[in-house]
Amino acid sequence: DLLGRLDWVVTAAGGGDRAAGEGAAVAAAWRTAADDALPGSPPAGLVDWRLHLFLAEEEPSLALAGLDLPGVRDGFDVERRGVEVSAGWQRRASTAGGLLRFAVGAYAGRAEPAPSPRFAASYDEQSLFAEGLWQPRASIGEWRGGVDLTGRLDHGSTGDLDWQRLRGGGGAFLGRGDITLDLSWHHGEIDQGDVPWQLFQVGGTPGSLLPSTVEAARVLVPALPAATFVGKRFDAQRVGLTGLLPLPLFYARYRAGDGEWLDMAGLEWRGRLGPVPLLRLPELELTLGVAQLLDPPFEDDTEWWAALAWRP
Repeated sequence: DLLGRLDWVVTAAGGGDRAAGEGAAVAAAWRTAADDALPGSPPAGLVDWRLHLFLAEEEPSLALAGLDLPGVRDGFDVERRGVEVSAGWQRRASTAGGLLRFAVGAYAGRAEPAPSPRFAASYDEQSLFAEGLWQPRASIGEWRGGVDLTGRLDHGSTGDLDWQRLRGGGGAFLGRGDITLDLSWHHGEIDQGDVPWQLFQVGGTPGSLLPSTVEAARVLVPALPAATFVGKRFDAQRVGLTGLLPLPLFYARYRAGDGEWLDMAGLEWRGRLGPVPLLRLPELELTLGVAQLLDPPFEDDTEWWAALAWRP
């Protein structure tokens, strides 16, 4: 579609790294301008319809073997397949209103955990979700600033167990010239703990396999293995400084449940390109970084990462 209304991506992951996830996915997005509110008025926004089919097998226990971590890791090695459909609306104002986006969707799938006396062979899963994003921006002379507010609610069932998961966060930045200081905080809670793979999992890199319903339980931290920390709630805090070095500086800390904080400091660059309809390229997200981990069980470890994700 040369007009950029339809984007679609077919992805596959393998190569033997089952800890990071193997599988395949087909994702598509159709975008169109919303009807004008009044004749002659500016466009009311952009409407998108999305479809995501996937099959993924994850075994985070392979990367966590031998580490002294809190909690039980039984039930996080799981094969999942399913489909997610969603509809969203967004509008980017040229004034301080910034970007405003809302989306709703539904998910249906099946989960097959690794053999264990705690679990059945498979579970049917269904859920609904709603999410929102607001990013107002302002500038005065050489100064610029903004706020990022996000929130998401998922309500679903796994087998006979109902659950509800809520997560949200806020951030702010202030900059002048090439220097920008940014702060962010995110928190999430789920009202049940009987389905391990629905708990919050701290660690792991961005990818293209999983739909947003599955990723809503993930707190992506490329410096840590997937599911390093797990729990019914999580907290993430981060401060960043851009412009002093070729890569942005950051200091971040994470925890799940009642566990201890894990702090880290390092350099990380995040970039986004596209989509480019004329070249038939979907949106590309690239992350490069290095961090020094400051707390057990990774104290004094230095981690490097590079992650690539395609988004329709």
